[in-house]
Amino acid sequence: GSGPVLLKPENTQQVSDILQYCNHKNLAVVPQGGKTGMVGGSVPVFDEIILSTMRMNNVIEVDKISGTLVCQPGCILQELEDLLDPDSFILPYDLGARGSCHIGGNISTNAGGIRLIRYGSLHGSVLGLETVLADGTILDCLSTCRKDNTGYDLKQLFIGSEGTLGIITKVAIALAQKPAARSVALIGCSDFDKVKNINEIWALRERVLEACQRDGYVFKYDVSLPLSVFYDIVNDLRSHLGSQAKNVGGYGHIGDGNLHLNVTCDEYNVELEKAIEPYIYDWIAKYKGSVSAEHGLGFIKRKNMKYSKSEAAYNTMKGIKQLMDPKGILNPYKTLPEKY
Repeated sequence: GSGPVLLKPENTQQVSDILQYCNHKNLAVVPQGGKTGMVGGSVPVFDEIILSTMRMNNVIEVDKISGTLVCQPGCILQELEDLLDPDSFILPYDLGARGSCHIGGNISTNAGGIRLIRYGSLHGSVLGLETVLADGTILDCLSTCRKDNTGYDLKQLFIGSEGTLGIITKVAIALAQKPAARSVALIGCSDFDKVKNINEIWALRERVLEACQRDGYVFKYDVSLPLSVFYDIVNDLRSHLGSQAKNVGGYGHIGDGNLHLNVTCDEYNVELEKAIEPYIYDWIAKYKGSVSAEHGLGFIKRKNMKYSKSEAAYNTMKGIKQLMDPKGILNPYKTLPEKY
């Protein structure tokens, strides 16, 4: 997708001025960070104005006593890790796209990653947010307190809402102590010739998707399932598709029930897609899983919300969206489907 205008604000007031103007003129806005999303959440659909946070990349404070970080949303994850490393702190999450993803985008999509089982989700790690609402109002909930029980926890509305309720302009997040030691995984091999260095094995894990892409076209799914049936979906889908698919495989985060399911073929095949969907979503709904574990719904997956959320939940979300963005200018066509 592409937009007619790309804006690159440097601070909160500039974001506020932009949204106030766009709301008054009924101009739709798409917030954009590192552009590493998998579901088209930061991609313009029609002629939306693109608001990039790439220049909002300042670290405001690192409190070494309380173990907190305050920064702007355009800070790149890897650069924050490098900054924190000398003080033996780490961020409580990590992603394969760490070299280019922005912390604001991570929070807007409630990114999961490989540290979730140890430190929990961003709903717990994010201490405070400053956001700008659709009409330009600056909502300051930028607290670094680990306990704050004064009314509704408004920041939670913006974690995972993919920029549809407001644009994040500042972040306060709790840091974790850098581990003094790391545990080694137990990996079974048939002979010593197949034993690899643990770093080489992890590199293979992070390049699985790249390997799938060499197989041709890839249908990608990011799902959550109970551990009791975690991998059964791969075997069932493989049997269901038969020779229509080149390969069906799954990998991911078994500790938190998040499976990345990939189906490959030589080139895009509409008949294969019809065989996969809605079969895979009905399967997930049967076991009360989630059709989006950590990537969000964006534009591509929003129509599948009904498989994981009730109609009452959908209607409540629509009500919140209508209240906070009555003109619908913030990231339209994303997250919420037009109807249940």
